[in-house]
Amino acid sequence: MQVRGVLFDMDDTLFDHNFPTIHALEHLCLEEPAFTCWPVEELRTRYSALLEELHVGVLAGRLTIPEARYERFRRLLSDATSTAVDAERPTALSAIYRASYEFAWRAVPGAMAVLTA
Repeated sequence: MQVRGVLFDMDDTLFDHNFPTIHALEHLCLEEPAFTCWPVEELRTRYSALLEELHVGVLAGRLTIPEARYERFRRLLSDATSTAVDAERPTALSAIYRASYEFAWRAVPGAMAVLTA
């Protein structure tokens, strides 16, 4: 039987998800001083938990991806500061995060060799 295709899990199999996530969160701390109330690893833990929680709503059709992104950053801001969250700030932070995350995309070591083979 001839192999016509191979499927791979993307996150951290071919695509290094960890590096751009940390890169983007570090960049976010420069753009939003409220997030410096936590070490970057704590921010990542909080961010990841919200990502997983809200993604369930996306999969169920209760939230769109932009709505989930907005809510993720709204909750992070709300947790990080005692002041009221500006209604437009979560959207801005989501865009900053996404641009920084995409800028730092890279393959895991050896991924290109596996794909070539």
